[in-house]
Amino acid sequence: MITFKKARNQNGVTSIELGMITAVISVAIITGVSYFKGPIQTAFATEASMLASHSAVVGQKTDFINSIQSSSKDDFDMTYVDTTEGGTNIAGDNLWNTVGKSHIAQANAERNIQALTKLNGEDTITGVFGLYDDYNTPLHSIDEAISHLENGKVKAGKIAHTSDAGNIEVTTSSGKVFLLQAGTLTENN
Repeated sequence: MITFKKARNQNGVTSIELGMITAVISVAIITGVSYFKGPIQTAFATEASMLASHSAVVGQKTDFINSIQSSSKDDFDMTYVDTTEGGTNIAGDNLWNTVGKSHIAQANAERNIQALTKLNGEDTITGVFGLYDDYNTPLHSIDEAISHLENGKVKAGKIAHTSDAGNIEVTTSSGKVFLLQAGTLTENN
């Protein structure tokens, strides 16, 4: 008996299957892009806004540093200025958490506060350099410096390759620049 087998051409079926798979993947990609378009645009817009505001803040800080430098009659040491502001200082590793700490730490904080307060009464302090809050943000105003020294949440700057860690540089309205260490002010002239 003679039997006839149908000849099958698998090429057409394979092409149709691949076409269907490609169509499903394409629909999934288009749906995913459409769904995530808003959140992705929002994320990039937020990042762009943050970068722009950071640039503006850095520009303001640089203007502040430039005005301090130009008004200083004494030597203004940029090593006490933070690296984000064009100096070489960075926040130290540990908080000067004087609250509940040793009597020496509390006494040093109190001496620093007294020295800063006395100087500010005689010649208004225009800038404080070498102090950071507990988030590593440089403290520049006398009010910020005293407040953080009082509550014990302050870090000293860490000047690279020197033994000056813990010193604070202070500028005044008369153009004088002082170095403060453990309550002792020394003019940088």
